[in-house]
Amino acid sequence: AVVSTQSTGAQKQEREAQKERKVEQMRQKFAADFVSRGIEERRVKESRQLEEKKVRHLHNQWLADQKRDRDEYLRGRLEKQKDRMVAQVAAVAEKRSAKIVELEMKMDMYNGVLGSIEQEREKWQNKLDALQ
Repeated sequence: AVVSTQSTGAQKQEREAQKERKVEQMRQKFAADFVSRGIEERRVKESRQLEEKKVRHLHNQWLADQKRDRDEYLRGRLEKQKDRMVAQVAAVAEKRSAKIVELEMKMDMYNGVLGSIEQEREKWQNKLDALQ
């Protein structure tokens, strides 16, 4: 009878030791899972950060392209506007210089007429003086 209680005590100790081993295995498995989950989470987080960085880079590149395109468009419009204004100024200057030439010709003509009238007046004044 003593032997059976000792063997049950040994069996009980063996069961306790098995439970301890099982608990330790579970603890190690949990720790390994926890570590691997942490590694996986970190990997996913780094991957997500890398993707966000790529997206930000592409978005910034797109914004820069948009700004460059808008600047080129506005520069082109300003160039066309400037060319139009230069052409308008040139047309006005051309009209003005043509008008000046026309007025100078009229002035020369009037001066010529005035000169011939002055000559006629002197001629008649001389005749008048000769008669007196």
